[in-house]
Amino acid sequence: MKNNYLIYLAPSIIFRVKANTIQSLCQYKYLSSFYKDHYYLALTPLKGYKLTQLFKNASNLKFIPKGILNINLPNFFYRETFNSFYQLINCLTIFLKLKVSNPKNSLYIYSRSTIASYFLSVLNIRHVFEVHNLEKNRLIDFMQKVILETQNVNKVFISSKLKKLALSKNNNKTLGRLIVAPDSSPSYSSIDFAEVNINKKVREFLFDETSLKCIYAGSSGDGRGIELLLTIARRLPNI
Repeated sequence: MKNNYLIYLAPSIIFRVKANTIQSLCQYKYLSSFYKDHYYLALTPLKGYKLTQLFKNASNLKFIPKGILNINLPNFFYRETFNSFYQLINCLTIFLKLKVSNPKNSLYIYSRSTIASYFLSVLNIRHVFEVHNLEKNRLIDFMQKVILETQNVNKVFISSKLKKLALSKNNNKTLGRLIVAPDSSPSYSSIDFAEVNINKKVREFLFDETSLKCIYAGSSGDGRGIELLLTIARRLPNI
């Protein structure tokens, strides 16, 4: 019998709640609901309660996904390169294992790792690559260019501007199948909001009881989605 599996290649090592950890865990949580079995490949120095609490705080995920490796190494090794090679090796291992057990098995690979995606592209293994920016480092830029030009890789851009920049950089060559999808975010229930008065907390933080303000903290370079924030701001002139 044919089964569908998901492998999610996380963007970074899991060690604290940060923006890309929240975003990737929320993506994984949503995507995993469509598959029989699923893996979230990433390294972490955390274990036990600390890891469980991080997942809960970042995404309301109530289980630790398969594929996370707890490993204690010198700080030098806690780099994205090391994480990427761990992801690549395990992704290929799972891929081969599933195909050997049943050639009809279907494997869906969603990648946020440029290095891992580069090697998957060279091996012509079908997967999805999420593009967050155009790389500046010459080696990583070369890898990203190979990924973008590989027809067997479906691309997800986080903004329309980034898609246009990528097409322009590649002389408007066809990049195969691609879509634009702004970053995902956590979904909350009324119970979650009942636990904290959001308006009160925001006003306390801003020291202003007369009006509600919204602050964006993050990068605003080309293709990072600032145009979406400006559109929202124009529609909400009182905030």
